This record gives sequence, structure tokens and C-alpha cells, in this order.
Amino acid sequence: MLRKDTTFVIGAGGSHDFGFPLGEGLRNKITDLLAVDDANTSINVKDPVIAAILKDRAIREAGVNDWTVRLEAYRRAAATIRAGLPYARSIDGYLEGVRDLPDVEFLAKLAIATIILRHEAGSSLVPYTQPAANAADIRAKQVAQLTGSWHAQLGQILFDGHTRDTVDGVFERASFVIFNYDRCIEEFLVTALQRRFAIDRGRAVKALARCNIIHPYGQVGAFFPDQPGYVPFGKLDDQQVLPEVAAGIRTFTEAMEESIADAVKDCIAAAETIVFMGFGWLAQNMELLGVGNRVTNATKVFATTMGMPKGEVDVVSGQMDEILRRRSHSPPYESTPLPSADFTSENGDCKALMTNCWLRLTSD
Repeated sequence: MLRKDTTFVIGAGGSHDFGFPLGEGLRNKITDLLAVDDANTSINVKDPVIAAILKDRAIREAGVNDWTVRLEAYRRAAATIRAGLPYARSIDGYLEGVRDLPDVEFLAKLAIATIILRHEAGSSLVPYTQPAANAADIRAKQVAQLTGSWHAQLGQILFDGHTRDTVDGVFERASFVIFNYDRCIEEFLVTALQRRFAIDRGRAVKALARCNIIHPYGQVGAFFPDQPGYVPFGKLDDQQVLPEVAAGIRTFTEAMEESIADAVKDCIAAAETIVFMGFGWLAQNMELLGVGNRVTNATKVFATTMGMPKGEVDVVSGQMDEILRRRSHSPPYESTPLPSADFTSENGDCKALMTNCWLRLTSD
């Protein structure tokens, strides 16, 4: 059980346990998805779902007589993405850089939505139901992947000390800022609640709905059934859903211009403990997390810094002062500089942080 208000900041590494691609892997999947059979003879991409969406969109935009001309513009946009994406550190950064190219932005968001929805549907979070001789083995592997993930340890931290009668209060002290487009955290927590407390999905969803969960860059459809744009977890991409899902993905500028930025900053400022899991420390994300002139409460910060040399970790530690307005970054209304939050760096993965920092995360 959490005893302090805790905000978990989740980056791409946070979904890696379920097979979701990291930065370079996602970039490669996008370029593959938007490839054409022959750049000299083909006017559409190879992926049949994307191809159908683009053809339909071109016909609606240009009419039945000129749709091939419009489709050629989308093909050029796909070529622009394939050429430029390898030079971007992240897909978020790439989207921000091309936000004045509407065809490129739309197609990049469409590719993201397609890839993430397909990974959701193929993840161990969706029980295998196909008739097969080895179906039992497949389901056993899925369960092993779930229980062996860092998410299982997160669930234990959140659930310990609660009973079936207090399930609605499980997330009272937990908040999440999730920089990923997927909804793995939500689906896992609902599944874990069901199994841990022997409750139905409806009650588990209701309990999770009490939790403050923010996706600054959007997500591949709303998770909760009563929200606009709801897309069931595990729903395969289709021609009707994908354009709507793509429209829900935000660039950095879109996130900063909407109330979402204030919600993120409020969430960081209110936390007594902040936990960074699989986070990439990109400059635009750090800017989004910065609290401005808000009063901050954090006394502890935990972070995975897997594979980062000490010099880089020192930079991250210093950035915490900037985000939280501590030491030389203290706001002008403070008569003396505020002390830094205690910074704990875990050079392993998300599971290592959960294992090695368990007691500190749950202490008073």
C-alpha cells in the first residue's frame, strides 16, 4: 500500500515487458508499415488496412475523378516519413517537427495508431482463445508473462493492505503520467484487480476510474467504456476505427496548448514521491513535466536509468531540481532555496526498481 501521494511517470520502457517496441523499434515499424512495393509503380502503401484508409480518404477529398492525384500526395508523405524518421530521436519529436505538414502528420499518427493497436491485440494482456492443440501452453505463457512483469510488483505495492471491501480506495494515493500511446497499464491493473480480489471486470474498471491517469500525447482510444472515443483493449485495427484513433494522438505543441499540460504539472507538483519508469528524458517531455511556479511536495524521486553512464545520470538528477523548482531553480516567492528531493537511480530495468526500492516506495 502506498502511504504517500505517488506519481508514476511511465515512458516507452514501461511497456517493453509486453513486447511493445522502444524508440528505434517503433521508428522501424513505422517505416516498414508505410513502405510501398515499388516506389516507381505503386501509388499506395503495402499494408492493406492503411492502403484502404488512404484510398477512401483520397476519394472523399478529391472525388472519383482525381483521387489518384490525392493518393499520390499521401504516398509522397509516406516517403517523407520514411526518409526523415531515422533522424529523429523519438516519434514524438518527429511529429513536433513536421506539425506544419498535415499529410505527414496525419499519416504518422495513423501509423502509430495501427502499430500500437496491433501490439495491444497481440499482447499477453489479451487471453488466447483460438482453438489449438497447444492453447493451454500459450495461455500458461501469457500468465507467466503477466506475473513476471514489473506491473505485477506494482500491483502488489498498490493492493497490499486492501480487501474486497476497500478496492475502491486502491488508487487513492496513486497517479500516472503515461507518455505512451498504449493502455497496458490500465488493462493490467484491471486484470490484476479482478484476479487479486475475485471481483468482476465492471467493479475493477470502476475502481481504476478513480485513479488520475494522464496520457500527455494521447492514446489509441479511450480506455473506459463511458468515455468518448472508447476502443476496447485488444480490438484489432480496422478501417473505420483507425482514423478516429489517430486523431486522438497529440503533438507536443498540442499537449502544451490544451489543459493537458496543466493537468500534468499539477500531478507532478502534488506528488510526495515521483517514480520514473522506462523514461527517456527527452527535452520536450521534461519541459512538459516542469511545474512552473506551483508549490511542490516531492521529497523522493526514483528513476530507472538503465545503461546510462554516471555523467548522464548526474544530468538527470540536476534536471529534477529544475522540474521541481529546487535549489537554484527555487521560485522567487521562496525566501531561501528549497532543498533537492532525494534522488534514487536504479541502473537496471523497471522490475529492478520495483524489487530494489520496494520498502522505500511503501514507507511513511
